[in-house]
Amino acid sequence: MAKRGGLGKGLEALLTTGLEEEALRVEHISLDEIKPNPSQPRKDFDGERLEALALSIKEHGVLQPIVLRKTKNGYEIVAGERRYRASREAGLKEIPAIVREMDGQLQARLAMVENLQREDLDSIEEAQGYKLLQDSYKLNQNDLAELVGKSRVYISNTLRLLVLDEKIQDLIKDGSLSAGHGRALLMFPEEKRLQIAQLALEKGLSVRALESMSKEKVKKEKAPKDPHIRDIEEKLTSSLGTKVNISMGRRKSVLEISFYNREDLEELIKKLL
Repeated sequence: MAKRGGLGKGLEALLTTGLEEEALRVEHISLDEIKPNPSQPRKDFDGERLEALALSIKEHGVLQPIVLRKTKNGYEIVAGERRYRASREAGLKEIPAIVREMDGQLQARLAMVENLQREDLDSIEEAQGYKLLQDSYKLNQNDLAELVGKSRVYISNTLRLLVLDEKIQDLIKDGSLSAGHGRALLMFPEEKRLQIAQLALEKGLSVRALESMSKEKVKKEKAPKDPHIRDIEEKLTSSLGTKVNISMGRRKSVLEISFYNREDLEELIKKLL
């Protein structure tokens, strides 16, 4: 498999870790002995694309082996579930495969990297994949960022989409709204987000338009801020990597530092200490 830039270790590096290249021999495995990967981050398989792949496999065969791991009752897919599904649809009995011994954590990582390399995941599936890795194997955002060649901020912003109402997540999944729209909606109060999302759909609002709406709302609610205070906020925001707000009052003033999950909080504590 050819490597693609900006994807960290990549599928090949993970596959060959601790093994010689010649150990990765291709075998032909019965499809009846193979089960799908429970850690597969991609949940929806496009029917038309699957049918097109099945027709190609009928004509040319499976050109790239899938990756399996041995289990007590057969084999489990690590990478290549689309090829497996299309091969079944094409009527094949066997499929070329590389069989690897690996634990569930490496299997989940490989499945995630494979999908990211093909860019098959929508933003919500991508976020759910990161969340699955985090929860199942206690990985932090720095580990995920290193694995897929993304910044920690990118990982954090992607995971934040899971905070949105499921109806908004569905709109992102089906392409009605973009991930950028989702992040912009997070700037609004939780009880207003679905209403704003519907407005964005009806009027075809851009991400920038949503961001402007949220900023206008803040301007209406708050008096103009002292330029010196605003400058301090900007410097702190740049230094800490998250939004900082300073509210000056007659009796009490407040320094507010935003974070969106436990990982962000841990990073902030490290920086502040």
